[in-house]
Amino acid sequence: MMMFESMVESVLMYGAEIWGWKEQEEVERVQEKYLRWVLGVDRETPGYIVREECKRSKLRVKAGKRAAKFEDRMGGREECRILTECYREKKKNADEKEREKYCRRNGYASEEVERGRAEGRWMCAELSERDRDTDKQERRERIRESRYNREYERCVTEDVPVYLGRESTKERKIMARFRCGNEERENKYWMKEEERMCRMCREERETIEHMWRGCGEMREREEKERGEILNEDGREIGWMKEVWKRRERIEKERGGE
Repeated sequence: MMMFESMVESVLMYGAEIWGWKEQEEVERVQEKYLRWVLGVDRETPGYIVREECKRSKLRVKAGKRAAKFEDRMGGREECRILTECYREKKKNADEKEREKYCRRNGYASEEVERGRAEGRWMCAELSERDRDTDKQERRERIRESRYNREYERCVTEDVPVYLGRESTKERKIMARFRCGNEERENKYWMKEEERMCRMCREERETIEHMWRGCGEMREREEKERGEILNEDGREIGWMKEVWKRRERIEKERGGE
């Protein structure tokens, strides 16, 4: 993520002081694509899930903060006449609807923001904090309503999941794929019924619960909740590796038939 911020985000955010009021879908897609690549998850994994897993806000939060900070700093500057005139021209020509939309999203009217600046408050900090909270609420709401990985809400943590600190890239990838729903065919609601069956036994739909204690190709285990199986500390990483190996072996056997 340090590489992303220094080499990718710095380019994406160029000139955010001018366009930062408006959320740019093209910019957001770049970050989500990068997060999928870092986690090693499938491309159909929803952006709101990978952002929640990595605890990353939309880039609109930083862009909006830069735009608001620019206004905070320019509000009382008269010593640089050319820059001041450019700033006034920008305000006059800027899309006021987008600016108003940004303020409203964060619980302010444009007039309140101007009054706050007149009182000497740094409104960029307040607006940014509100936007971060709003983004988190929107993300969690989409997770609750999602058709993909309906049970992901039970895996959500408040901080960055512990497993992302593991040294093993392979273990991080395995954990991310199980937690984000890539290893359950049941999540692929667009596929046909038979295509969503367990890849090992082909008897029931492929879910974590089925693979844990219902699949005839896996040994019986004591009953556990999904949240415990997919716990952020990776306590069941051994079982996940076993699922991968068993699938690989079965696919090879079936391929030779």
